[in-house]
Amino acid sequence: MIKAVFFDLWDTLVTGGVSQETLYTADKHAWEYLHNKGYSLSFEEYRKRKSDCFIKYEKVVHECKLHMSPETAFKEFMFKDIDITEEDLRKLVNIHEIYDFYWDLSSNAEQVLKVLKGKGCKIALVTNSWLRQSIYMLKKSNLYDYFDAIIISCDLGFGKPDRRIFEIAAEKLDVKLSECVHVGDKHVQDIVGAYEAGIKCTIAIEPFNKKEGLAPPTAVVKNLSEIVPIIFKN
Repeated sequence: MIKAVFFDLWDTLVTGGVSQETLYTADKHAWEYLHNKGYSLSFEEYRKRKSDCFIKYEKVVHECKLHMSPETAFKEFMFKDIDITEEDLRKLVNIHEIYDFYWDLSSNAEQVLKVLKGKGCKIALVTNSWLRQSIYMLKKSNLYDYFDAIIISCDLGFGKPDRRIFEIAAEKLDVKLSECVHVGDKHVQDIVGAYEAGIKCTIAIEPFNKKEGLAPPTAVVKNLSEIVPIIFKN
């Protein structure tokens, strides 16, 4: 019996990403905050530090499988040579969580979440991210209260496909992994990772980049509304 559903964020519940415009806007807001607080840093230097920070963070994730908190990444890679207060560090992280990304809610997302809750399912967000913008997005979309747990890799130090992220989600919901379904769009992170953790039912959202030789998902759907009958069939 299915008792819980885990959702990926990007290209599952929301679509979007970053653009030069969103990054410029975010950097501008962040720099203006620092400038007003008396930090001696040009806008151009701030932009370069932020860009270099993300590149270094991605390298750490790729080579060491280590997901750092945004505060740690910013302090280590952006402000290692600048004395910045913890309050200002948290503010900068929050600014980038709000402004770095453009996004749209996927079609039928709220309807599906409402149906699942109505059927007694517990719901978790399980996402890989170096920021916590998912919380901001869900609150702005009035979806936050549908979630019984929000699991973000940057708060754990590891991410999908590491089985531990799925185990933590199940533990927070007080369910067995065999009683869960995972919905996402990445073959390795969402499908293989979930299977290896003990989740028996996985659903992939198009566009799904299927990789040959890997275990296929239980189903592939074009729209979130299609997942409900699949979940309650398994």
